[in-house]
Amino acid sequence: MISAEIEAEFYCRYTRVEEIIEFSKRMGFHKIGIATCIGLIEESRIFAQILRKNGFEPYAALCKAGALYQTKAYYKKLMADPTSGEKER
Repeated sequence: MISAEIEAEFYCRYTRVEEIIEFSKRMGFHKIGIATCIGLIEESRIFAQILRKNGFEPYAALCKAGALYQTKAYYKKLMADPTSGEKER
């Protein structure tokens, strides 16, 4: 129902990111997961920063890429917020 309301109210006016934020606020979500591949790490990091600025707590799940094993280093790179002064987690 909420997704239909958002589509009706903001069709062709909101970006996908804005729609996700509006939907999540209306649903009362506080934590948002980002599933991404390592090739889109920078875009995912930007998305995580936007979510953080809008009061959400982003989490990442990363896939393997180029036969590399997943490591916490990728997670740390994504979740570190350079604007907050926080160190990588």
